[in-house]
Amino acid sequence: MLLKSSTLSHIKGLRPEMKQQVQETGVLDFTKLRLEDVIDEYPGTSSDFDWPNIIFVKNMSTTRQQRQAIVWVNDHIFRTDMSPTKVINKGRAAAGHMKLDMAIAAKKYHLTQPYPVVVGRFLMVPTDKPQKGGHHSWINGHFVDEINSFGVKGKVRIQLENGMEMIVCDTKDRLWTHINEARDLFKAQSRRQDFADNQHHNDKQFDYVMTSEEVIADRLEEHVGLAKGLLSKVGLVFPDEEVEELVRQVLDGDTRKYRYGDERDVAE
Repeated sequence: MLLKSSTLSHIKGLRPEMKQQVQETGVLDFTKLRLEDVIDEYPGTSSDFDWPNIIFVKNMSTTRQQRQAIVWVNDHIFRTDMSPTKVINKGRAAAGHMKLDMAIAAKKYHLTQPYPVVVGRFLMVPTDKPQKGGHHSWINGHFVDEINSFGVKGKVRIQLENGMEMIVCDTKDRLWTHINEARDLFKAQSRRQDFADNQHHNDKQFDYVMTSEEVIADRLEEHVGLAKGLLSKVGLVFPDEEVEELVRQVLDGDTRKYRYGDERDVAE
């Protein structure tokens, strides 16, 4: 991790009174933090954050029309007119990762909804219940060291690896379940030798770790998921095993035509 305990004395973006309070207590209470407590505004919606080092994206949306968020990245806290969902989707897109990738992974690894977004060190887990304006807040599971319940129902204290603590609306068991599932998915990604190549780039920013396991099986599963999505889009529903067989044939260079109807046969 890039962050150290010195983050406390160097944290930027908060109004002076709030910054002093955070420095004295070592705690960022996101259940009480307001937009007006953050003086640095992130410009527009087209700029990029340091995605793998985002620690927390706080949902500040009050309605589906009023979409705002507070973003904590490295030692800086910003306010933005982007919704938390848009921030997360921009990070996902920066790594060449699509929603379909997560949907396929969720089915394969039996993830609990709402699903995380896991692309290397960009390991974002939805938290801070309940939703407001149709959005979640998101925490980067790589930075979480401990989660503890305390005397306030529905809130947890999270010990971060940079030495700071934060408070969010959640429960210990629920949040640990989601973080552990996301970490397991990260480990599975790390075992794939050509994970970065399968995403059509090799971006060191996200620290893809590549070894040599199950490459062919993973490729097949991704292609099958994409094929099923395309078929569903045009109103065609095929059995899973039939879609897989067709994908295998395509990957093997089989150019024979396929007729579908009452009798689904491969044309000779």
